[in-house]
Amino acid sequence: MLDGLRAVAALAVLLTHVAFQTGEVQRGALGAVLGRFDAGVAVFFVLSGFLLHRPYVRARLTGGRWPSTRRYAVRRATRILPAYWLALAAVAVTSSVPGGVLATHAWLGQTYTGPLLGSFTQTWSLCIEIAFYAALPVLAAAARRGEAAVLAGCVAVSYAYIATVHALDLPQRMLLWLPGHLDWFAVGMAVAVAAERLRAGVPGPAGRLLAGLAQWPGTCWAAAGALLWLVATPLAGPLTLAPTVGPTALTKEAAYALVGLLLLVPTALGSASGGFGAVLSSPAARWLGRISYGIFLWHLLLLRGVYEVTGWEPFTGRMWTVAVLTAAGAVVAAALSWALVERPLLRLAHQRTSNHRERGDREQLGQRGLPAPGRGQAEHQPGQR
Repeated sequence: MLDGLRAVAALAVLLTHVAFQTGEVQRGALGAVLGRFDAGVAVFFVLSGFLLHRPYVRARLTGGRWPSTRRYAVRRATRILPAYWLALAAVAVTSSVPGGVLATHAWLGQTYTGPLLGSFTQTWSLCIEIAFYAALPVLAAAARRGEAAVLAGCVAVSYAYIATVHALDLPQRMLLWLPGHLDWFAVGMAVAVAAERLRAGVPGPAGRLLAGLAQWPGTCWAAAGALLWLVATPLAGPLTLAPTVGPTALTKEAAYALVGLLLLVPTALGSASGGFGAVLSSPAARWLGRISYGIFLWHLLLLRGVYEVTGWEPFTGRMWTVAVLTAAGAVVAAALSWALVERPLLRLAHQRTSNHRERGDREQLGQRGLPAPGRGQAEHQPGQR
């Protein structure tokens, strides 16, 4: 189901960009809600926190070996960089990009030192993903001495950081740095703790609460939808894809964290049979989830292409026509990226970094009567972007 949720997040990000480009966000309540579909980024971050923190929690609870930092780094780099560089090359070929800006994007430094490319602005979130990848082993090691304190600290740091940036009138680009969204990752990390505690038979009060909530997927999705409807009002600031300014920034940040939680809990801890679980577990949803990174990377370039090919002017409507054309193009580009670049390189990275230690860990879990971690796609894909 996690792949299915990743597909939902990718399509949400695509739809919100189309809604802004067509002017739909200014045309009634539905447009306003579509303007808040950038919450898909929060879902990606929550997924990353869940999937990547889970092996560390498992090692701590079972007494297994601590995950290899080298293997982790190689696999993360392989998952993110080759497909990213391919899409960046396409943007550079089809646009006029100064050499310095291109070089900055090549090392994912655009949120720190340079402007964002017009058809690649969504990659600000990848800069945060990379920063989280670097921080996670340190956070996981600290959590061995106090999981709750570390997770609560991540949330507190995030909100204090946002408040400080606004209070001191610091550059808005600083809101696109890791501390400004660390709470979203912490939500996923917390669900990973609950999942592994449930697996080990020591759920604790929080684990039991989340497990109970997971049995009501329809309620969770409805609550997430109602929350998006609420933050589509001025309560969460103006409808914009730029960082929100003022006190409403904290409201929007917290609301998106809760949306991510409500969507992840039934997906990660619930059943795949019936209702939402069956939809997210369907072959189509799982396939879209596998190629979702490519959809994320290519959709803005394809959105620009729709306008260039048709001759339509931006902000003149045709929301759903533009959305279908953009999505179709992005899916084709993503499928090719997955088949020709991502999957082959990921397989190579896993072959080169796998060893007897991984097999030993799986055998040890079996001896303890615990199910071994799956090798499905959801275990290895980042919650992006």
